[in-house]
Amino acid sequence: MENPFKYLIKLFKYIEPLWLGNNNEVSLRRVLAIYLCYDLVNNISFTIHKFEIGKSLAEATMLLGLEAGLIAALLGMTTYQNLFNKTNSEN
Repeated sequence: MENPFKYLIKLFKYIEPLWLGNNNEVSLRRVLAIYLCYDLVNNISFTIHKFEIGKSLAEATMLLGLEAGLIAALLGMTTYQNLFNKTNSEN
């Protein structure tokens, strides 16, 4: 009998490098960046759907900007570390 989750397993294996580091272990920075991206989308959706006319979106905008900055910082640190390790291994 064929595995009913065959295509789901293929999809999972295809996107697996999103959270794996260079040594094929789970990268904490990448996992946190994925979670923060998911949370950012949920916060934007919540802000849009619960918006009341006449209220200021300053607090929500600051929160969303802070969260986007955290995502950029985590991914930037991962990229910097990968480049730094690559240049050290070449020398």
